[in-house]
Amino acid sequence: MASGDAVLSADDYISLITSNRMNLLEFVKNHKCFMTHEDASIRSNAFELLASVITRLPSVYFSDLEAEEIGKYCSSVFLLQHNGSKPLLAALHYVVTHFSISLETLRNIIVSLLKKRIVISSLQLERSRIYAIILEYLNRSQAGSDESEIASDLLKSADGEVDPRCLIILFQICEVLAEKFELGPMNAELHEFVVSYFPVTFNASSHNPCGITCENLETSLNRCLTASDWLAEYTFGDVGKLLASSYGSKEKSSCAKLLSAALDRFSRKAILPHAGKLCRLLTPLILEPASAEVQNSEWFSVYNRLVKIVFRHECKLRTENEAWRVFAQFITDDLQTFYCHPEIGAHHGTHQMLLSAADQTAAGFWFLFTWATNKIFENFQMMESSREDYATLLLDWCRKLKGWGRTAIEDVEVVRMVKMFAMENLLASNEPALNDVGVAILVALAFSCFELIGESDVTTISMKLMHLLSSENLRHSSNCFDWYGLVATRCWPYFEKAVYPLLSEKFDTDLVELHAVPPMMAGCEEAMHFVLQLLTLRLQSATSEMECVIVLPALWRALKAMNFNCESGFRRFCRMILSFAVLNFDRPLLNGNGELKASTSLPDAYGKFLQDVFMAAPTNLSQWFLNEVIALAADREDTFFQSSLCLLLFVPVLCAATAADIVEHEKFLLTLWKMEPCRTQPTECKEWCRCSTLFSCLAHNVDNGPLLDQILDHWANRSEELFGQCQKCYANMGYLARALLLRNHPVGVSLLQNFFNHLRLMDGNAAIEALRLVYTLPSAAEKNECYRRLAPFHKERIAGYSVLLLRRLFQETKAHPNEELLRRACEVFALLWSYAPTTVPLTDFQFVLPMLTALRSCRQSVQNVAVQFFDSLLTTEGPLWDDEARLAEICEALLSCCSGNPNVLFCSCVFACLQLQIVERDASILGSQKALCSPSSRRSRQRMVYAGQANALRILQASFPKSSCYWILHSRCISQLQLGQRSLPSIVHVCADKSEKLPIVFLKSEGNVNL
Repeated sequence: MASGDAVLSADDYISLITSNRMNLLEFVKNHKCFMTHEDASIRSNAFELLASVITRLPSVYFSDLEAEEIGKYCSSVFLLQHNGSKPLLAALHYVVTHFSISLETLRNIIVSLLKKRIVISSLQLERSRIYAIILEYLNRSQAGSDESEIASDLLKSADGEVDPRCLIILFQICEVLAEKFELGPMNAELHEFVVSYFPVTFNASSHNPCGITCENLETSLNRCLTASDWLAEYTFGDVGKLLASSYGSKEKSSCAKLLSAALDRFSRKAILPHAGKLCRLLTPLILEPASAEVQNSEWFSVYNRLVKIVFRHECKLRTENEAWRVFAQFITDDLQTFYCHPEIGAHHGTHQMLLSAADQTAAGFWFLFTWATNKIFENFQMMESSREDYATLLLDWCRKLKGWGRTAIEDVEVVRMVKMFAMENLLASNEPALNDVGVAILVALAFSCFELIGESDVTTISMKLMHLLSSENLRHSSNCFDWYGLVATRCWPYFEKAVYPLLSEKFDTDLVELHAVPPMMAGCEEAMHFVLQLLTLRLQSATSEMECVIVLPALWRALKAMNFNCESGFRRFCRMILSFAVLNFDRPLLNGNGELKASTSLPDAYGKFLQDVFMAAPTNLSQWFLNEVIALAADREDTFFQSSLCLLLFVPVLCAATAADIVEHEKFLLTLWKMEPCRTQPTECKEWCRCSTLFSCLAHNVDNGPLLDQILDHWANRSEELFGQCQKCYANMGYLARALLLRNHPVGVSLLQNFFNHLRLMDGNAAIEALRLVYTLPSAAEKNECYRRLAPFHKERIAGYSVLLLRRLFQETKAHPNEELLRRACEVFALLWSYAPTTVPLTDFQFVLPMLTALRSCRQSVQNVAVQFFDSLLTTEGPLWDDEARLAEICEALLSCCSGNPNVLFCSCVFACLQLQIVERDASILGSQKALCSPSSRRSRQRMVYAGQANALRILQASFPKSSCYWILHSRCISQLQLGQRSLPSIVHVCADKSEKLPIVFLKSEGNVNL
């Protein structure tokens, strides 16, 4: 090598090699003299030059042979040097991890490194690279080979390692060694080395440069201790010894995590020999709290995992098949001291442990069920003060019966014994609490083994259940009314002839109809026919309006329980209702002076019920029901507008059919138009006329043509005169205008303008009601999308009129407070905002107060729209930013409305409104300490989501008092929170405030966040 070449840089040599004027081996050969020079500085420069060229040279200029030779050379030189050799190890690490050096060569390099170099005395970076080279070799090596030599040398060289950056790699090496290779006698030494680090006590500093946490190390160590089945004996034994020591809660938690990892990673065969010992180990830890929160403990989670493994569906091998029985016997032996002994204070936890084990397999359930019932029977008579507790334990077991089939005769005998116990000791008792539990037990048994329930038992249980209801002593049996549906299905003739008459005789009729009739109707078709006939008789025998009102709730419950697969029953039910309506409501609505002749509350209620019948039925039956209504109405064409039957009962059905787009009776509607009083005698239109409903039906269903134009022109011309006298008709005019706009009919525009002109002159409540109909009528029809299908310019027109009206109403409520009117106006504004948000100028601050009121609405949909309003307001540049007092008022109101709100997701949305612009502008705006520190808000604050960025942390800490809450900060690019989904952005960093234990989690996202 010429002397001038010594001053060439790494870039120069890379250029020579890439231009094929020198190859890599020539470069190394030419520099050997410098790397073995007596002068340490020359050697150090040569090492750095070699490492720089090797790590920066493109891989295409390496061959595997060159890489192998360079690796050998770097290793040999590195072993001879002690100072300045770090670049050599970097070059070796690069070559090993980027090229396919032969395993034999790589193994020789590793053995040399471990035998001739004291690894633990090297710098941290050098140790990490050596460990990485070893890990690369082990990952590439053939599984099952003997690597005991490397394992032995490694454990000696790494003894005393404490740096977390090295330990992470070292644990991975030990995991691969234990999982893949034969180590022979080194197994015990490897385990001893690894377990010396358990439990992990590392605490990351606030300036943790490597980002490694205690959880990272703990997870890696647990994987190492559970890498192979041969470690099971060591691991379970170690956990037992550690838990026997006086460890604190943190160390015990580490043991729980290790056990959980062991149960997940070890095979069932490796776990079974230790199952009994583990159960004995877990029992005191689970029962230690002696409270009802056992199911939430981490030890109970470990126990659940253990029993799922042991009670796994039995294999064909006899040894496997009997494993669960041995374990179950061990459980019962271990827990019998606690079970059925409330005075010890741990019987609840014991009960939960047994139930968890019983949930796995049928055989295991029947074994534990038999054992538990025997224990309960033994102690029930002895402990009189705790009998209700014992009965409740038995109820929990019986409620699980339904999920398991019977496998043997002895299983049936156990159930029979439980039934006899419940009948003789619980139902026969004078204590209502025992009666209550007894009924619940017998109902649970009946759903599993009804053949064990005799006719006399049916009567006894039915009467006792109704007695408990009448005396308001229901607790455990409050959800047992399906019993009446079960007996109606299984033994209807007996129930009809013997039980139901007895129930009706002994108890209040309304009580029986409320709780027994709906389950009966769902039980069988015969029962449904019986109930319908019963209701028919009650309707026919009703002699007063009060009696009719009493029957109406029973009709609604019958409708909810209706089995629509039984068409004949449904049709009989409908005909019965219609016949009753004709007999009782077919009378003139108005007297000769045009005044209301009688109260309309009952006909209105039945009209709503008929509408519900139409809406509840499937399409084919709803069409049939509509045809029946039309047929009855057609018979009264001449008196349609004078009959309470037609206007109060039939018209609601026509409205629902119109909204559902299934009215096909144009001829009938047009016939009604010809005799409509508003057309023939406009001055006769009174408050109770339903002419607007007819217009609505026509607008939706009559085809375009001269007749429709004639109808609509007539209405538009007379609307001011007609609807000025009739508020109810007038309120529906906006709905009709919307229907016409949907059809692009020119009358719709003029009608809409007249509608809003008159709304300005109306009372506030009437105006809000009329405006609400424009956006929602008919609200009960699921298929109604009339407003959403409007052309955009029609939506903007309606929204523009609505904004002007609401602005006036809000001004009035501010001058003359009216809380109810303000609430209703806010709800309508929320509907408007959801349909056409661009029509509301965000610089118009008079909508702020109403929307703050909307935040406190009882309707979640209204609250969500209000949050969207403030989200847009606070993120839009405008005059708001020049009025810091107004801005602070908004923010404080947003915070205060969350202080007592238990809905965490809603509070999260509200806090998302407080965007980064506010945080960066002035931290004092967010200084609402009172709203955040009130005791009522602490629970909701524990999981609040706050919109901001990581750089806002300093401002937040300065503005808000420290408390036991969580702040989750995500990026400013969030445009909307979509509730109900589960995808979260990646967690970047977690740090903890040591003094206040206040974890602050930073979330990063490149786009929208779905929370």
